[in-house]
Order: sequence, then C-alpha cells, then structure tokens
Amino acid sequence: MKNIYFMGVIIFLFLIGIMSTIFQSGSVYAAGTTSNTISIPLDQGEDVIVEVDGEVLSIHQSPRYVVVSGTFSTVKVDGGTPVQVQNVAIVDLQTRVILNWLPAFNGAIFDIESYQNQIFIAGNFTQVGTATQPFLAVFDSSTKQLTQKQYQLDGAVNTLEMYESTLILGGEFEHIEAMERLHLGGISLEKQLITSWNPGANASVNSIARDTNTLYVGGAFTTIAGQARTYLASFYLPSGILSEWAPVVASPVQKLSINEGALIVELASSDPSLGVVQATV
Repeated sequence: MKNIYFMGVIIFLFLIGIMSTIFQSGSVYAAGTTSNTISIPLDQGEDVIVEVDGEVLSIHQSPRYVVVSGTFSTVKVDGGTPVQVQNVAIVDLQTRVILNWLPAFNGAIFDIESYQNQIFIAGNFTQVGTATQPFLAVFDSSTKQLTQKQYQLDGAVNTLEMYESTLILGGEFEHIEAMERLHLGGISLEKQLITSWNPGANASVNSIARDTNTLYVGGAFTTIAGQARTYLASFYLPSGILSEWAPVVASPVQKLSINEGALIVELASSDPSLGVVQATV
C-alpha cells in the first residue's frame, strides 16, 4: 500500500495490470505552488532546463517535444538567450531550442506529438496564425509551415498519443473528418485516414497514456466502448478492445502518465472530503 501526496490535485498510483481497489483516507494539503524553472530529464544527456519570467502551470511532453504553458512572456533554455512568447513555449528536446517559428494560436495548447517530420499540436484553438484550423494543427518540421493535409474536428483535443503510425486523440470532440468518434479516435498517419476504431465515450477524454501494448484512457466519462467504466479504462493494442480492468475512481481523471512501470493518475477534483487516495495491490 502506498500513499502519494501532491499539491493542488490528488494523485494515486496503479501498479500496472494488478490494481484491484481504491479507497479514501487521510487529508489533503493546501493548494499547490507553481514554478518558473523546470528540469526535464532525458534518457541520455543532461536535463533540459527551461526558465520563464512568470509561472509554469502545465507541462506536456512527447518523446521529442515538450509544451510548457502558463503566464509568461519570455522563455530560455539551459540559461540561453530569452525568447519572446505568449504564455506557451514548445521546446525541441533533441536540439534543445525553442520552436519560435510557430505562429500564434488563439487558444490553449494542451498536448503535442510528432511522427517523422510532422508535429501535431492539440488544444482549444480555432486560429493558427492567419489560418482557420480548429483544435488540431499539423506542421512540417522541415518547411516550418502547416502541412497541406489537416484534420477537421468539432471540439477541443485534450490529449494525443502515438502507437506505431497511428495518432490516438482524446477530447471534447464528437467527430473527426465528419466521422462520428465520441471523444476518442485514431488517425492512420501512413494512410492519412481515420481508423475504424470507434470506442465512443459518453463524456470528455482528458488524458491518454500508453504502456507498450496497453492504452490507458482517463476523463469524465462513465461509459466507454458500450461498457460501464467510471473515469478510467484501458484498451488492448493493437486490437483496440476494451480490457476487463475496471478500477473504482472517486472523481474525473485529469491527467495520466507512466513512470517506471506505474500508472500515475491525477484526479480533477478539489473536494477536500476526498482525502488522499490510496491504492491496494
């Protein structure tokens, strides 16, 4: 049994594949603090140090890029020259530079992924520079321009995850390219087509995390793929079949991440009565 304490939100720990029940106890600490300096660990080489002149409120990382958002107007990497930005910065972890060639977005950026020379930026925006491109924008990292092929969605994209050559999306949307995909779906990047996978959730998907051939999905839903799953579910890959795993979760899931063989779950609740959530394995 393990307790995880976190400022501002509640986190609990699943040992992947063997989690059984969750219960509530203890107390919650006061709202958390923010930081203007973050250290991003890499598999090889020294950590990437990102500094801003305000507050960092959220961080989303893919294997190559990291999106840092908050309230700030300049950002620098590894103590270098400050770069002017507008509350969001995308850092290339390979080159350790800020992608300052990106145009302005008129709304929040929530996540980023990459595949070959394509960069996928997801969020709650409708304009990218002078172009109307709602919720998902695809850039060519070579030309530094929007690609000719863009994908149309009808609601915010909260989270992205790559599986081989498939981009998996979760969010507020109900359609991808006019095909019904309730809050969750996939795009074959090789074929530039929407996949046939159509699990359907009855409310928003806020976060996706993958551990090898298991896809974890968290959000505000209570049913998914036609089955009862309260806020958290998992799918087998590549089949896309819903697993039997059905944990008991106290409130909607805000964010998922994988760390050293464990699934970290942040709950989107500020209710002090929830206490500190624990996992029994």
